[in-house]
Amino acid sequence: MKLGLFQNIQWPETTDQTSQFTGCIEQTLRAEQLGFDSSFFVEHHFTRHGILSSTLALLSYLAAQTRTIRLGTAVLVLPFHDPVRLAEEAATVDLLSGGRLDLGVGRGFQWTEFNGFDLSLEDSTARYDEALEVILKAWREPGRFTHEGRFWRYNDISVEPKPAQTPHPPVWAAAGSVESATRVGRLGLHLQLSSGVSFDRIPVLLEAYKAGLAESGHTFSSDHVLLSRITHIEETRAKAWEVATPYYEWFRKMVATVTPAPGRASPFNTDPLTPRLSGPIGYGEGDPGFFFCTPDECCRAIEEIGAMGIGQVIFQGNWGGMPQADVMRSLELIGNHVVPHFAAAVK
Repeated sequence: MKLGLFQNIQWPETTDQTSQFTGCIEQTLRAEQLGFDSSFFVEHHFTRHGILSSTLALLSYLAAQTRTIRLGTAVLVLPFHDPVRLAEEAATVDLLSGGRLDLGVGRGFQWTEFNGFDLSLEDSTARYDEALEVILKAWREPGRFTHEGRFWRYNDISVEPKPAQTPHPPVWAAAGSVESATRVGRLGLHLQLSSGVSFDRIPVLLEAYKAGLAESGHTFSSDHVLLSRITHIEETRAKAWEVATPYYEWFRKMVATVTPAPGRASPFNTDPLTPRLSGPIGYGEGDPGFFFCTPDECCRAIEEIGAMGIGQVIFQGNWGGMPQADVMRSLELIGNHVVPHFAAAVK
């Protein structure tokens, strides 16, 4: 089991933008020291829900500050990007990091962002499909190529530079439905499951992914499946809930605000949370996808996740304006107890 961070640089009203960026950078640098495998960053626009609009620029900075930890995007929203420019910039980060880039991609779902760019959500899947096709072509074509698509056209180009990893960095495609998981498998790409995917939904999506892989002659590997979970770890579960709840409430309300079009109901539940102080953590029917618990409880939950066929879990701990001291305390507990537990299991 590989363990990493999932970073959403948010900007609650009580914080400033600089501290939110420097906090995430500090978390990644410390995570590398603690033996984490990766740190993934998410792209957002036009909202306090996320102010990292240039993910690859930040990863370029981190490439110079780190040596071993893998640096990922989770996700780049492809409909918002010129795919050739993105392929060039991602390859540059891969070169600067010594081949440590993981490229997570998705089609996006927040109406606020699509409206801001004057793009139609109805076209998001078609834009995503074409952009992904171009990026893979840019990295896999040995020579020059021409592309004439619905949204982008390129004439007789060879995309440079090429990535350090061959044939290219791992591509993690986000999926939350049976149809999308099947398509990821058909393309032979890695599968990324979000924190919004409930625990009891995971086996269904994995079976769809495996079916898609089989259709196109690819072999399943648990190393190619990633799951993110909103996380806060303390010495007791009650303390974890006490610290996390007010910041997680802000996070949930913000997601519900930016997602739907005006006049449409949000698909996200914003009812007040009831602390789950006993029994299973972070999963079950209607699971919102969080680990608010002790290190031992976290280890047991990840063991169950691994038994399902998932090879990487990334923890989102920096949400809702939680003070850096609280975030770092949780990070230290994971690094000192959870990471060694799974490192020892490998040995």
